Amino acid sequence: MDHPNGGVTGAVTVSTGRRARCFAAALMVGVMASGRAEPVPLAPLLPPEVMIHVDRALDALVMTREDAGFAKDHGRPAWTLSWITNALNDPWQLPGVAERIWSAVEAGDAPGWWSLATELMELPEVAATETVVTRRIIDADVDEEWSDLLDPFLAEMDQVQARLAEAYGGLSRDEQVRLAAGIFVSAFETEDHEAARGWLADAGIPRTVQAEVEAEGRKLDGTADALAWLDAARRVDRALVAEAGRLAYAAVWRLAEQAGRMDAWPTKPRSIETSLGRVIIGSPADDRHEGPALLVLDPGGDDLYLDGPGAANGLLNHPVAVVIDLSGDDRYDAAGLLGVGGALWGVAVVLDFDGDDTYRSRGPGLGAGCFGAGWLEDFSGSDTYRATAYAQGAGVVGYGFLIDHQGNDGYEVGFYGQGFSGVMGWGLLADRGGHDRYFAGNVRRDHERNDDRFLSLSQGFSIGLRPHAGGGVAALVDLAGNDTYTADIYGQGVSYYYAAGFLLDGAGHDRYSVYQYGQGCGIHMSLGLLADASGDDTYNGYILTQGAAHDYAVGMLFDHAGNDTYTADHHAQGRALNNAFALLVDREGEDAYFGRQREGTQGIGNEGGFRDYGSLALLLDLAGQDRYSGGFSNNAITLRPLYGVVYDHAAEANHE
Repeated sequence: MDHPNGGVTGAVTVSTGRRARCFAAALMVGVMASGRAEPVPLAPLLPPEVMIHVDRALDALVMTREDAGFAKDHGRPAWTLSWITNALNDPWQLPGVAERIWSAVEAGDAPGWWSLATELMELPEVAATETVVTRRIIDADVDEEWSDLLDPFLAEMDQVQARLAEAYGGLSRDEQVRLAAGIFVSAFETEDHEAARGWLADAGIPRTVQAEVEAEGRKLDGTADALAWLDAARRVDRALVAEAGRLAYAAVWRLAEQAGRMDAWPTKPRSIETSLGRVIIGSPADDRHEGPALLVLDPGGDDLYLDGPGAANGLLNHPVAVVIDLSGDDRYDAAGLLGVGGALWGVAVVLDFDGDDTYRSRGPGLGAGCFGAGWLEDFSGSDTYRATAYAQGAGVVGYGFLIDHQGNDGYEVGFYGQGFSGVMGWGLLADRGGHDRYFAGNVRRDHERNDDRFLSLSQGFSIGLRPHAGGGVAALVDLAGNDTYTADIYGQGVSYYYAAGFLLDGAGHDRYSVYQYGQGCGIHMSLGLLADASGDDTYNGYILTQGAAHDYAVGMLFDHAGNDTYTADHHAQGRALNNAFALLVDREGEDAYFGRQREGTQGIGNEGGFRDYGSLALLLDLAGQDRYSGGFSNNAITLRPLYGVVYDHAAEANHE
């Protein structure tokens, strides 16, 4: 039989049984991660038996649920998601959105994730088109077996590229460059870092354009430039970008299924030229794959991926990039701006089926889409993910997915990652099993507030372009395991300006640590939610954390079970200020609430003097003998200022 190396003598037969077992295991984790217990149900967050207590707490304030719907839509940006605006004025809708995100991740169905993303991003349906299979392989010596495998895939990638061209058809190349510069110049502080200028230039953003954007940033009034950026961004057809991503994922999955049954692989990597770009067929040995490619398909070995494979960059005429690696402890590394699973004006899909892998990206990567769609999915192994920014499930006018099915994984990012979205973006990090560690920070200092702290802007964080445009939807979802979440400023189910941020955790004893703005916190007309299904959990924060909200915003924290500890300084633990709504509900367990400032923590609204009227703040503990640093009693309702309540129900279980 011929093979991609052009002769029988170079063929290597990979153990079909071993590869089939690896692939079959990967298929199984799409439904249930092997070796872990069934996830603890997170939904419903507010079942009828809990709403009874919510109603009683509100009644103590002479209020009803409708009173949480006071007007919060005061920014009225030109571009935002309508459901976010609606939820600001009807915050009881927010838990339902969290439940839908959780259910999609729990089901493990990739088409369902795409469907949810397009629905929550309010995208119209896109008409299907016919895929025409013709030979797109330029090399004449590719045998029939490999041609039969690749030709349908190439036809589908041709369709993906056509969708992308249509999606970007309303923009010139210069406008695409300027839009990208508008994101990265500020984020990577190119004005102060020469190395960052080089990364952007190598990615297709000339230094002259960077200098122009830097000058715009120094203007006292940047309104005109912001509106020009927004006008161009709105001409991206986001529905077609999402459709291109969905089509690409489906095609890559089909190819992976077929490749898992292949027997003859080359003894060393083989490069095949096609009309759509280079295709690399790897070997069972330890291969080194380097440089841009349409597709890298590798059967095994501890492989090294460097600078290009799996990174799509339309500015450099590489709009589609795919990696399928069937087994091995692999390392994915990038010295430039884009990393594996990152898409800038394009689509990237990376599937790694087996092994303890290491992923590193400086900029968009590890499941990130900036004006594009990026997908990274790892099916097994204890993996390490490291990035600087715009990574690990991140999207800006685009879609980012990072899916890890099992293993004890480590996630590190500087900022803008681990479930992050910017303007009209979708970012999802979903970890479906294992004891995991999440860290965000230590790169960009928070000069505006705390010179000794760092901006995290991660772990279920979304942000808009104030005052012109809203953010999107960002979620970090972890189904099971004893997990650790560490952030500094902005993290762990938080959002800023017409955006929605979620952190959802299932089974396990978890530890959450953030300094400011986090743990179920909405800031400036925005929505933030953290929910934990079970375990003895610890929540550590300082200011505006643990079910808090500020400035016409909504913040919620739900903990279903376990003996939990909440520690903060002020503006925390069911705290709302400046016309906001905050809710903390702990259903079961013997819990402890520690707040250093009694008049700034634990079910308290405005103390007075901030604005014309107060806020609404609820702290509900529905079972167990609990401790409050504020001195509140068990099995009692304590009213707090303008307008807040600590509601403690000491029953052993709340089934009323």
